[in-house]
Amino acid sequence: MSKNNSLNVFHIIKKSEIDYGILNIRQKDGTKNILKDLPERFTIIIKNKKIENRKINAYKIWIGFDIMEQFEVGQIVEITKKENIIFINNKLD
Repeated sequence: MSKNNSLNVFHIIKKSEIDYGILNIRQKDGTKNILKDLPERFTIIIKNKKIENRKINAYKIWIGFDIMEQFEVGQIVEITKKENIIFINNKLD
């Protein structure tokens, strides 16, 4: 895949992600595929808030309690990878 291409998947927010301030990486929803081939440290933009210097640790990304509490359990978010930056936004119906 070219660095200029974008890739997106939909991810359902789980209670544990909100409780622990993390984003779980799952094979079944495609988050594992979208996050592969990232540099060791990368940037995530969640609802227009830039979080730099993130790292994948044991299939989890530490996001922060204050940011994850903006989401609701069961909420579907769109995760997009573009030029090695991860964007997480509410799914538009």
